[in-house]
Amino acid sequence: MTNLRLVVSNDPGAARHSDPVTSQLAAGSVSATHLEWLVYTYLFKTGRDLTALEIARGMHMDIRTVSPRLKPLERKGGVMRSGKRYCVNDAGNPSLMITWLALP
Repeated sequence: MTNLRLVVSNDPGAARHSDPVTSQLAAGSVSATHLEWLVYTYLFKTGRDLTALEIARGMHMDIRTVSPRLKPLERKGGVMRSGKRYCVNDAGNPSLMITWLALP
């Protein structure tokens, strides 16, 4: 059985200083740690390397919700970059994207 590590914190979402006040307020109301955990859990359960777009589609979420969670998860040792592959985006265009793999 694999042991999963969960770092419990209440990290708020983040917005750029140049973002409008409404974006900054909205970011403060989002639990980034919770969203990271959801993304990590989905990626871990699939057992495959996936792009942010594939993760978002599989979770029925927007890529702008999923993508910002991957680098923090990488820094925390939860996921790693496993390569790149072309993925057709919502506009129908192929785009080279990083693939991510969950670590135990």
